[in-house]
Amino acid sequence: MLYAEAHGCVSLKAAAEDYMHKHFLEVCKEDEYLQLPKEDLIELLQSEDLHIDNEFQVFHAAMLWILADTNLRRKDVFEILAPVRFPIISQTNLEQYIEDCADLSLKIALRKLVQDFRRDRYSPREMQMTNIRPYLAQPRKRARKSIYVLGGYTRNPGGRWSDGMSLTTVDCFN
Repeated sequence: MLYAEAHGCVSLKAAAEDYMHKHFLEVCKEDEYLQLPKEDLIELLQSEDLHIDNEFQVFHAAMLWILADTNLRRKDVFEILAPVRFPIISQTNLEQYIEDCADLSLKIALRKLVQDFRRDRYSPREMQMTNIRPYLAQPRKRARKSIYVLGGYTRNPGGRWSDGMSLTTVDCFN
């Protein structure tokens, strides 16, 4: 390790990881991504620093890796998908993906995973008491987040509240 630090290998590794986090969606399309060792893939998928629009993209990237060599990687599906935050993925997207999955054993495994994380199965309090890790229900630190402001109320400066108007607008802030 000291040799690596003295020769800049550690900073090179950090720069490579930073690039993979910032360009995750592009990296997933490369052949080198599909050849990553399982342990490196899991470490990447666990990262809070992935720049993504939504968690389904992480799920899809994990499935791309599995499907690149289904016969060999099928046995690791639960371990590979463990870092995916299923509670915050659209149920419709997941169900459609599973429906379109051609591999029957993967389809069964995915149904089991989705069933374990279904939102309507647990109340927030029950979710805390189960073995579902709380961070799985939160977006990643670097994921794109938006706040929507719906409606509101306005009145002229100095005017009476009874003369105000309700707003019928929606604003999105990222």
